[in-house]
Amino acid sequence: MWNGKVQTKNLSEVTALSTEEALRSIACRAQQDISKTARNLILLIIGSTGLLTLAWYLQKQSKAHEEKEEKYYNLLENVNKLLEEQHEKYLQDPKIQPWLAINQIREKLISEKDQEKLKDTWERVKKQIDSEKSQVTLETQDVNGESVDVWRWEKASPMKTRSKTAKKSTEETTDFITSEVGLTECLKLRNCFRTDR
Repeated sequence: MWNGKVQTKNLSEVTALSTEEALRSIACRAQQDISKTARNLILLIIGSTGLLTLAWYLQKQSKAHEEKEEKYYNLLENVNKLLEEQHEKYLQDPKIQPWLAINQIREKLISEKDQEKLKDTWERVKKQIDSEKSQVTLETQDVNGESVDVWRWEKASPMKTRSKTAKKSTEETTDFITSEVGLTECLKLRNCFRTDR
């Protein structure tokens, strides 16, 4: 019985519905709502913080990867440049050695304090250059009584190659234009549309 009213299970006798929630005071209900809101807010803050932390970590990893790749490609380019310059010096003066010691190149391109940090990157560069057999060859030379691994530049200068290719392409174009076969006959498929047959 609530407030003088009799509780019944017979639906035909029901005149009003009541719940325990309705019997609670407004202050009690307000306190419960505040607790639920605070709990949901805390969960939202924790979730948002977690997502932001994850996004920051992924961005940091991505940036670190990009910097590592950029360092790798810069090193690779600089190694090729040094070897090509050494080759050009050798062509001008045969007394100069046409190769460079691998350790000498590393010391020239990477400071001593960064050599340990960039060890993996340098190994990648070495692996990549060793795979380019048509451009750079790996040799062993005797330097001051010690056997030293060296790289020797073999590939022709890219600028010379490009100019030769461009010249060849121009010659091919000229040959095509001055061909004995007329353009009109080619387009007509050598008179296949003749009507006098």
